[in-house]
Amino acid sequence: MRIAILLLVLLLLLGAAGGAAWWFLLREPDGEAEVVEEPVIESGFVEFQPMILPIIERGRITNRVIMLVTLEIPQGENLDRAELYKPKLRDLLFRSSIRSTH
Repeated sequence: MRIAILLLVLLLLLGAAGGAAWWFLLREPDGEAEVVEEPVIESGFVEFQPMILPIIERGRITNRVIMLVTLEIPQGENLDRAELYKPKLRDLLFRSSIRSTH
């Protein structure tokens, strides 16, 4: 009796797997799929100089991490503004990378 139940469950699983394989891999799509093209946005890059961050444990520098940051920003006013505020952005990135252990 157990073997019959086991065979029935096995057949159901194989049938479900076959149906899923047909549905996702072999079935013809319903009609034409609508293709939506995303608009191309011209962008520029703001590169920062490498930042060397000390790893401090128990009041001593135990290691250093070098962080390279490049921001991709859409062309135009925002890119110009990012270049203008580059020193402030660098400072904010540096401060956000420091984690207080207190």
